[in-house]
Amino acid sequence: MGFTDQEIINMTSNQIANLTPSEMQSVTPHQVTLISTAQIASITIPQLNYLTESQIQALNKQQIEAITPQQLSNVPTSLIKYLKPEQISWLPPSNVQYLTKAHFLELSIDQLAGITETQIDQAVYNFGNRVYNLFIKQSIQLQHKLSQNYNKLVEAVAKLSRRL
Repeated sequence: MGFTDQEIINMTSNQIANLTPSEMQSVTPHQVTLISTAQIASITIPQLNYLTESQIQALNKQQIEAITPQQLSNVPTSLIKYLKPEQISWLPPSNVQYLTKAHFLELSIDQLAGITETQIDQAVYNFGNRVYNLFIKQSIQLQHKLSQNYNKLVEAVAKLSRRL
């Protein structure tokens, strides 16, 4: 069971999202190159598990760029190793932050060499923003707790002064 090239081209995003595991695996590497960016974005997280090495390596630049952050963060670590170094370099810089620690541990030296300076800069910038936002959030929470404790202290002092 397989699809013709024309059937692949004519599939809607919804049809792509509803392919079974065996149907996903029946798509040839050549047919992978025919999948539109909208179709790529419709691949579900469970379907990612059924992609083969040759299918992953057939993805072109536009298709790699169409991978959503949610898809990227959920790519099984066992599959990340199939990306070619140039495919790694095609990941949008803003999406590199969605690679997990486990993903990075699976990357080969050649794949790591494919990561561009812009991707690294963006990942560091986004990580820095997350740390800053976490710091601000924690500072606000701490300020709120201190304010609550201060109010309790003022109440306690007021009660104590009424007793004296």
